[in-house]
Amino acid sequence: MNNFKVVFLGLNNETLVLLTKSKSLDVIGVNFFEYFYSFSFNPVDQLFKIVYKLHFKKKYRFISLGVLKIWNKLHFLSNSLYKNNKEYLNIILRHNIEVIDTEDIEYVDYFFKKNEIDLLVINSWGIVPDKIINLPKYKTLNIHPSILPQYRGALPTLWSLKNKDEHSALTYIILNEFIDDGLIINQHIFSIESNDDWYSLEKKIASILEKTLVFDILNYLNGNYVPLKTNKEVSFTGYYNKYRVIDFQNETSSDIYNKVGLYPYIEPFFYCFFNILSKKIYVKKVHFCKNNIKIRNKIKSSNITIGLGIVFMYTKDGILKSYLFKDISFFDSMFLLLYKIINKI
Repeated sequence: MNNFKVVFLGLNNETLVLLTKSKSLDVIGVNFFEYFYSFSFNPVDQLFKIVYKLHFKKKYRFISLGVLKIWNKLHFLSNSLYKNNKEYLNIILRHNIEVIDTEDIEYVDYFFKKNEIDLLVINSWGIVPDKIINLPKYKTLNIHPSILPQYRGALPTLWSLKNKDEHSALTYIILNEFIDDGLIINQHIFSIESNDDWYSLEKKIASILEKTLVFDILNYLNGNYVPLKTNKEVSFTGYYNKYRVIDFQNETSSDIYNKVGLYPYIEPFFYCFFNILSKKIYVKKVHFCKNNIKIRNKIKSSNITIGLGIVFMYTKDGILKSYLFKDISFFDSMFLLLYKIINKI
């Protein structure tokens, strides 16, 4: 019996590892990521980019494999984006998985038909055109972390935490033309504890994914499944880009902490931000801070106070802090220091 041919869309190492480890699935293609073309001063990062570019262009495979060996020995010196995707790069090179530009619909159509793709698997928040999701023989399976049809849309774990839900789920759904709608082939419920945050939920989701993904995919492809119906009402998450804006007056410290952490975890360089004088200040990380009367008394018209190397942020229910030049970029940090001098905050 021939293996099922699969294309994977998403930058999730765990998902790609699980798919390629299965003896019944052949991963034929993955999508192109422009992040791996991003500028970096780090010479070790350049080795990663050389490997990725050559593989994407299907040129000089023997050279790319040689450079990959060098990069594997030096990867610990890389920027976190490249270092965190060591396994991803090794898998697509060693399995010789083609990188596909999904913006080129004509080539995607040709690739899917030429390779007789059975299933497209998505673990990503991008919107995939209807023409693509219907190309494979068994259509497209989407991995969605909510109790669908509750929280259709991007980053539903943020809304589960925001609304203090007691449960969520990892749902496998065969997509139709509507957002996160279609045939639910399985749904794995898990509990949300009072001390859970974005990272602990991601770990729970990853654990369920490891145990269920391939098993549920093969059940679906072999027709050994029963479509699920849930009692949840249809609801949607917020706008993916709009929710990146930090609203100090109306958001809790926990809500801000969770979204600041989750956005770049899911999509590299995609940071939340707040505005000062129409300038976006991007925040890579925030830390909880105990209420401090001395700090609180410094508030004037702003929601922030800039201390010695620290930005204190006053939220709906508490204080967060970020470190200049570490949690905030060099240029944004310089802007904040200048703003502090001018406004004496």
